[in-house]
Formats: sequence, structure tokens, C-alpha cells
Amino acid sequence: MNGADVCRCRDGAQARALMPSFRPHMVVSDLAMPVEDGFEMIAAIRALSPDQGGQVPAIAFSSVLDPTTRSLALRCGYQEFVSKPLNVPLLLTTILSVAAGRLGPPTGA
Repeated sequence: MNGADVCRCRDGAQARALMPSFRPHMVVSDLAMPVEDGFEMIAAIRALSPDQGGQVPAIAFSSVLDPTTRSLALRCGYQEFVSKPLNVPLLLTTILSVAAGRLGPPTGA
């Protein structure tokens, strides 16, 4: 996708299992996933040490548009929140913005 290497996962548990071998530069995740949702996944990722990927920048997306969901996502460790339906140019701009600030610690870490 636009020059990025992308790894698609069916749920948060699969994404976490791939962390040691794939080592993403960023996580972009739906909050509503089967088995392990985006909130559980980011909490588990944030519990990892930095060298294990615990500070990887992360963006959440959801069709739930209320301010509480956005606020909770940011408190749980995502740097940004994007609503569905996804606007691809907005998502790419958000990814670039989060990537540009990725040297600081993630929110909630």
C-alpha cells in the first residue's frame, strides 16, 4: 500500500503473535475484531518492552463515532483515531503524521 509492507491479520491475537518476527513500524487496527479486540491488543502490545515492540506507534479505527470511544482508544495507547468508513487520503495523512512524531513515547505507555 503506497510503498509500505503491509501484514493483514484477522484479529489482535494473530497480530501480537507476529510482532517478534514482523516488527512493524506502525499498527493500524480496527477496534472491533473477533477473539481479541483492538483495546485488548494494544494493551498487550503496550505491556511489551520497547525492544519487543511495546512502543510501536498505533492508529485505531472504528465505525463507533462517539467521543468516548475515541478518548478510550487514545487512553489505551493508540496515538490517533480514524472513523469508518475509512477515507484513504485521510488515513494516509494520519499515518504520516503519527510516523513523523514516532520518536516520543506512545500515549498511555
